[in-house]
Amino acid sequence: MTFKPSIYLFLLSILYCLGKPLPTWPAPPSSGTTAGGRMIHGSLDTFKGEGVRLAWGILKNSQGKGPEMDRVVFRIQTDSKDWEAVRIEGIDPFSSSRSTLYSALFPFAPLDLSLPRSHFDSFPRTEIHFFRSYAELQEGNPQWILYFVGVPDTTPEFLSVDRLMNHLEKALR
Repeated sequence: MTFKPSIYLFLLSILYCLGKPLPTWPAPPSSGTTAGGRMIHGSLDTFKGEGVRLAWGILKNSQGKGPEMDRVVFRIQTDSKDWEAVRIEGIDPFSSSRSTLYSALFPFAPLDLSLPRSHFDSFPRTEIHFFRSYAELQEGNPQWILYFVGVPDTTPEFLSVDRLMNHLEKALR
């Protein structure tokens, strides 16, 4: 068996590269901590931690008008008095434009937010900022941020409001 010189050089270059350490890259800016606190990536349709519970669901349009008529709903419930205020923002990561969806004190009952599915076309990233006090909210200094990129793939879809609400209630138990 004979080797052509080009194949021989190719194999030698691979062996040479194997002895070199691989380059490393810094962590992306969307992970770790921010000036205001920790960032946690939510990747599933439910989240439980940090004294907070969250669940997602999709209300499908039963009239066959297409996904632009669907509603994406998520419910946030606090397990403790640690979190007094919340701000929810939609973010376009390409232009860095932000849309504040909710910014206020936590209600006593769970917080439900319903958005058209098309909202996620313009603002695919959702950030939920948690504050220990109303003063922190006014200063824009969250203790931590839970973020999602798009609607989680595991989010269930429902044809009736009753089934969606039952799902959200059970998911937060």
